[in-house]
Amino acid sequence: IWAVDGLTWSVANSNGRMISKSSSLFTRDNGT
Repeated sequence: IWAVDGLTWSVANSNGRMISKSSSLFTRDNGT
């Protein structure tokens, strides 16, 4: 999942809008 999330983040970066949504999911996945 980490690898897939990373890919989405990169693609979202181009959009700039999805980046925000992706970032939330990525952080949530980590849980910390």
